[in-house]
Amino acid sequence: MVTKLSEISGFEKLPEDVSKTWSMKFKEWFNEIAPEKEKIPGDYKSFEGKFEQILILRALRPDRLTSLLPIWINNHLGSGFTDCDSTLLPQGIVENSFEDCDYKKPMMFVNAPGVNPNSMVRAMKPEGTEIDVIALGENMEKIATQKIEEGKASGNWVMLENLHLMADWLKDLSKLLEDLSSGASGSFINNKFRLFLTTDPTDIIPIGVLERSILIIIEPPSGIKANLKKAWALFDTEKFNDKDPKEKNILFGLC
Repeated sequence: MVTKLSEISGFEKLPEDVSKTWSMKFKEWFNEIAPEKEKIPGDYKSFEGKFEQILILRALRPDRLTSLLPIWINNHLGSGFTDCDSTLLPQGIVENSFEDCDYKKPMMFVNAPGVNPNSMVRAMKPEGTEIDVIALGENMEKIATQKIEEGKASGNWVMLENLHLMADWLKDLSKLLEDLSSGASGSFINNKFRLFLTTDPTDIIPIGVLERSILIIIEPPSGIKANLKKAWALFDTEKFNDKDPKEKNILFGLC
């Protein structure tokens, strides 16, 4: 990574600086618990707070990128891009994303602790619409395909859980989604039809499936502040304001 980075203007001397000129300083910087908060050795101090700092960290300490990126985004784009989800409940995030979903574009959930895609989808389901939930596994290929075809005709919603257990069928799913997107199948598709997918984190999902889906990843908030905001969002503001000071203190303590 360091050698490749040296091909970019401003980083030409980085390999030599890291290995020779400033080797001891870079070693000290590398061994810091939070190097993103420390001054970069050598002639790179002007990069601090800029995108170039991200490149150096990516080359030398990629494990600290998740700490630096929110800081950079907050400084350059505004806190609205880093704090927006901390006050939204998972259901609200899913409902906002659902507005971009149609019969051609499924919604894919990446499973995470404390997140139940099944209940989230059912909460959005219009009255009178049926939802077929299929737990995928061995020998479920034909059933999954059949339910998709039935949903396309009837307008029902279909939810296929645990895609990661069906590695051999994923290419067929990619072709199905391609036909949905392009209308290549030629068969009638009810515009009320919706397809939902769930999977554990995995690298076996074909790029064709990912590109044609709305990807939903809901992770637990990182840090005390974000967790506090997320918990606080569970309470109705008007109801909270009507409570006496003691109850308010108790609720705040629970958050």
